[in-house]
Amino acid sequence: MDRPMRPTLCALAAVTLLGVIGSPLSAAYVPRQVVMTALNEVQRGNVGGREFLTLSIDGLSVGPLACRGTVLTADTSRLGDAPRRERIETAALSAMLNAESVTITVPLDELQCVDGKPTFTDLWVLPPMP
Repeated sequence: MDRPMRPTLCALAAVTLLGVIGSPLSAAYVPRQVVMTALNEVQRGNVGGREFLTLSIDGLSVGPLACRGTVLTADTSRLGDAPRRERIETAALSAMLNAESVTITVPLDELQCVDGKPTFTDLWVLPPMP
């Protein structure tokens, strides 16, 4: 009588290891900086057919050494799909109007600077401090 094949622990470990080695985690890592700050200004604009979201932040300059500053920009097409872009823009406007703190993710790759400004890839509103 044949028994159905069951995966052994070694086989599962080999498949799991292969999944980790071949996963996107092994791709080139871009260092980034996550800052907590307040927003002074949020602007949306169109330049050459591309839409940009620009943030003016309170406090110290952030970003790579080649373009450190307090004004961050992002090509909205690089922020992800439409719901994610809308979430980021809505969160930024809400945080500015309600004087809430945010966290902003800023890549530290000099090649991602745009017009001498650092870029950002994500933004979240922080919960109020008790």
